[in-house]
Amino acid sequence: MNAAGGGSVIVGKRDGRCHCDDGWGGSQCETIQCNHGHSFNSGSQSTQCTCDPAWTGDHCDHIVCIHGTPNSVHTICSCDSGWTGTHCDYIECQHGTPHHYYCACHSGYAGLHCDGICTLFAACSTEHVISFSYVCVLR
Repeated sequence: MNAAGGGSVIVGKRDGRCHCDDGWGGSQCETIQCNHGHSFNSGSQSTQCTCDPAWTGDHCDHIVCIHGTPNSVHTICSCDSGWTGTHCDYIECQHGTPHHYYCACHSGYAGLHCDGICTLFAACSTEHVISFSYVCVLR
């Protein structure tokens, strides 16, 4: 005999209690358990999860890594070089100020992570400077 959501009724018990499968709860296993989200009522049962941002899966138990790779059980991110945060969604700036997804580079630096060095060159004539330009070496 099956319980309402995910599980089975314990045979031989007078009260007919349910033993729920992992990820299910309630007196008749009718409520889905959402690790990083909220259950959504579908009819008389809470059978679906609405996941928090950067989480996915039937029970909202798989992490989303924006600039990285999840571990084997999908709970922790290993971030790519130059990124940090729980979901690898914060940029690291070598010579600049981070603004979540981008860097505001300090003067003389350029590139996604402000790791390129820029040098100011002047185009000159014998009497005055004609123009200035930056030459940047990006890594």
